[in-house]
Amino acid sequence: MASADAENTATKMEGTIGTAQELQKDPQSHVNPDIVEEKVVKEAQQAGAAAYQFDPDASPEEKANAAKGVPIAT
Repeated sequence: MASADAENTATKMEGTIGTAQELQKDPQSHVNPDIVEEKVVKEAQQAGAAAYQFDPDASPEEKANAAKGVPIAT
């Protein structure tokens, strides 16, 4: 059963990502990629998968620390 749940979650996430990618190409669309990313990460975490959000401008070291759960020094 857990395998079926994981498969359903993966299929749902793939659909969400695919739809967001298509809508992003449409200049009339008001899809916010940040909201889509948050939704995918939340669903993955609820399914028990490791999912992270990174600052795209962060250094590789900062991204590695974020993945380890180390807070960023300010």
